Amino acid sequence: VGCCLILKFHPDNYANIPKMKIRLLLTFFFLGNFTFTEASKGPIRVLFLGHESKHHNSNEYYPMLSKALGRDAIYFDYVTSMEEALGDAEYLGKFDALLLYANHPRL
Repeated sequence: VGCCLILKFHPDNYANIPKMKIRLLLTFFFLGNFTFTEASKGPIRVLFLGHESKHHNSNEYYPMLSKALGRDAIYFDYVTSMEEALGDAEYLGKFDALLLYANHPRL
């Protein structure tokens, strides 16, 4: 059984919500939805693709997500290289989800 959430924002209110909070909310929603639909299959492995830049520092969010969601058997591996994350199909196949929180010029 999956769950669906539809968010409607009035344009005037949307400008007041920080983009970071919206991104984190959507991340948790999608991960939460995934856990409800796949809970019987064991732990969930997520490949977190971040970046080296300090702007929107992905390295700060990775440990927070790992600590908070690890208790629920959602485990993260963190990489900053597109080649490392997407260059090896066998490696990528070990994960249930790919979380992109990065400024990369191309995918």
